[in-house]
Amino acid sequence: MAYSDFTLASVKTTLDLNVDESQSLFQSVERVQPSEFLTVALQDYLPLATAINTILGILLQPF
Repeated sequence: MAYSDFTLASVKTTLDLNVDESQSLFQSVERVQPSEFLTVALQDYLPLATAINTILGILLQPF
């Protein structure tokens, strides 16, 4: 099966999983500034990633 054929509902049913969304897993994690390398790399490559419709490009598009 292709990745795109899966849904959360089908995986939950097939694997008998329970999803607990009542807790915030990252509320106690402090924010950090991205490194200069990451900032530059995203500035350089995000337009390409978005243009060729990669998952990274889709995930990092502004809302």
